[in-house]
Amino acid sequence: MTVAALKHGIAFPRLPLPTNTTHRILAIGTLSGLLLSAGLLALPYYACGAFCLGDAIVTTAMSILAGIATVSPVTALTARD
Repeated sequence: MTVAALKHGIAFPRLPLPTNTTHRILAIGTLSGLLLSAGLLALPYYACGAFCLGDAIVTTAMSILAGIATVSPVTALTARD
């Protein structure tokens, strides 16, 4: 979805995005990444009763980046000026 939006110039138009849209992109992407990482960290905790701190840090960081990358085109398209 992100590749298609970039290809057609939808995700990042030629004009800079308004500040409130940029804040919405980061906030919604971060929230979706945190929810994804919570789910991914709950699985090994449920299976083994513990999880590794290093895995938690990497999983959370990658989930936040993935959340921002996947949700940003949708957020940018639904922006109200």
